[in-house]
Amino acid sequence: MEHKFDQVDSKVDVLWEDISQAEINADKRDAEAKEERLSIKEEIVQLKRLLQLNSQGALDDSLSVHCMEEKVLIHVLLKRYRSLPRESRNNFETINDLCVLLTTANMFEEAEDMLRETHSIAESHEEKALVYYNKYMNALKSNHLEIALDNYLKAMEYEPALALFPHRKYTPRKILGFGAFGVTFLCEQFGVEVAVKAITLNQSLFNSDALVMRLAQEWTSLANLSNSRVIKARDFDTNQQVTGEYRPYITMEYFPGNSLQDYYEDNLHQFGVNQQQHCLKVALEIAKGLQAAHCKGVIHRDIKPENILYLDKIDKFEIKIIDFGLALTPEHLQNSAINKNNNQSPYESNSLFARVIAGTLKYAPPEQLGGHGKVGKYSDIYSWGRTLNYLLFGCTDPRHRDMRQLTKELTDLIDDCLADPIQSRLQNFDEVIARLNKLLGIQSHHMIPNQILLQIGHTDQPVINQSKRNYEVGSILKDVINQQGFKFCYIPEGNFFMGAKDRVGHEDERPSHQVRISRSFWLSQVPVTQEQWAVIMGTNPSLFNKSGKSWPAENVNWYDCIKFCNKLSEKKGLDNVYQIHTGSGENISIQFDSNRNGYRLPSEAEWEYAAKASTELPYAGSNVLDDVAWYRNSHSKSTMKTAIKEPNQWGLYDMSGNVYEWCNDQGRQQVFHERAGTMTLTVDPHEWKDEAAYRISKGGFWASSASSCRVTHHYNFSPKFKGRSLGFRICRYVN
Repeated sequence: MEHKFDQVDSKVDVLWEDISQAEINADKRDAEAKEERLSIKEEIVQLKRLLQLNSQGALDDSLSVHCMEEKVLIHVLLKRYRSLPRESRNNFETINDLCVLLTTANMFEEAEDMLRETHSIAESHEEKALVYYNKYMNALKSNHLEIALDNYLKAMEYEPALALFPHRKYTPRKILGFGAFGVTFLCEQFGVEVAVKAITLNQSLFNSDALVMRLAQEWTSLANLSNSRVIKARDFDTNQQVTGEYRPYITMEYFPGNSLQDYYEDNLHQFGVNQQQHCLKVALEIAKGLQAAHCKGVIHRDIKPENILYLDKIDKFEIKIIDFGLALTPEHLQNSAINKNNNQSPYESNSLFARVIAGTLKYAPPEQLGGHGKVGKYSDIYSWGRTLNYLLFGCTDPRHRDMRQLTKELTDLIDDCLADPIQSRLQNFDEVIARLNKLLGIQSHHMIPNQILLQIGHTDQPVINQSKRNYEVGSILKDVINQQGFKFCYIPEGNFFMGAKDRVGHEDERPSHQVRISRSFWLSQVPVTQEQWAVIMGTNPSLFNKSGKSWPAENVNWYDCIKFCNKLSEKKGLDNVYQIHTGSGENISIQFDSNRNGYRLPSEAEWEYAAKASTELPYAGSNVLDDVAWYRNSHSKSTMKTAIKEPNQWGLYDMSGNVYEWCNDQGRQQVFHERAGTMTLTVDPHEWKDEAAYRISKGGFWASSASSCRVTHHYNFSPKFKGRSLGFRICRYVN
């Protein structure tokens, strides 16, 4: 019996030894797994730091992967992580960071698998929001745009602060496309479709007031192109959350065309050498759009078929040039495209940073890829020439024997556009367009860019039939009365946001609401001057009447101003807009007929629309009030000579400061709240009343604070009030 017990004890001892050894082995495996997990975590952190990545994915993350070795390293990290025991794969931070690395390396399927695993262990709202945001980024980069939008919106449900732009203002409906500079959404705003592009390039660099200001100024240049071939910019702003991070975004018109690249691939029969006329017509439209941009000092820097929208219609086509991203990118960012790859040829580099910032390689000129010379207008001409080659031959660098199919004139044009060095290349689009017109048999017409001066009235110049002329922003109308010139700037019809944004300005300036000005009009370039008043009215009521003839007329009440308008209309043979009836005592009744063609005061909406000039600048023409206005800080003791400060983007002077300017509208509270409450587009708002206790004035005056000089600010005066602060400018409809 004892022998049997000894055998049992012996087996138990062996079993305990096996169990102990198993525990030792398990502890050893756990220790090894922990050590491997920590090693993987540390390597992920180091690689993230090397590639300058965050835990929240971004579009420009892919710009950080410079070589195949880095991509292989990410793949090895994934393989090592997957070899860990399941129980060791429960660290949210590590898995999330690995997902970001996988998406960065364009390993989208692997990233999606890991994101599902990350989602299963996410606990807090912040973690779930981060997972959905990285799922959005992964789907976006893999071009699954519907899935990307769904994940983006889910991320916003958990953490609204991640929003790229204010969703209360712009409701996302669809993702239209993306690039290294940002992602473009189709949004709805007050029932109107708009495109909103969130700029995401190098987000850390946007945490600078100066840089955001520069972006706003450069986008202002684009907003003022007013050319039908360039996508229309509507707004530039930053969605600054409680974290203090700037998220710049741009609002543009929505154009339902496809990229020229996609349209070309789907409709090859419409292009090629056999369809040379059509190719040249498309190229001509692109050239005209770029010419308009260059006239405003804007160089695109990334012209290619992907950045041209094309809409085919029954008997014609329409194009829009989009994605001025490189035009908006500060020079040190552009230069870093080359600097980040200074150990490789740009043509050999796998870095998306170099490929995107420096422009698509197949279309970018040598100077933009690190060659000799600075980027200039001729750089866009080079890319345009490459684009024309693509339309004709399906490639940017056709063989010489293929080029023989073209006429010598067309071959010479393309060669002159692609010439290197820069000095041998065409320098502006004027000659490009002239030579294209000749090739197409179109008669060229000489035009003065930016400013067309029309002499109308009793002058030696021929009278131009306005009804047969297409005006563009920058056109100047000059009416001459008794040898006194009245210059007017052309103001195109269009939409804008009237009023101040949230937490800006006074309560009666809010809320901002969308307004349409449905008719183009002429607005006087400067406030009516003392000399002009004297010519028309025969007197000079101004209190600063010793200042000079080009100083603004002041000390005039609202009734004086409309009498001036009527008298000027009569001298020009136009219909009086105002019918003035004088009753008993001081009672005056005014009837206003907007359909008449004479001169009048602008409505408040027209005045603010013209002052903003398709920008969201606080003052008329600038973020810096001293550049455009005479006001309290100018230390002026009186009104000042007009047109001394800088004009706004539509050529108007002194819209901010110098003198308050009478408008046609009555002064009434809660007007903006009533309009915004309808949630619809307000067309030609005009608060007219024959007999009003107050009339609106705009712009501030020579002793105003900066706040009173903002374009959204308005002030109510009795129409009988006159003083040294009050002047006016006049307008009338085109045609």
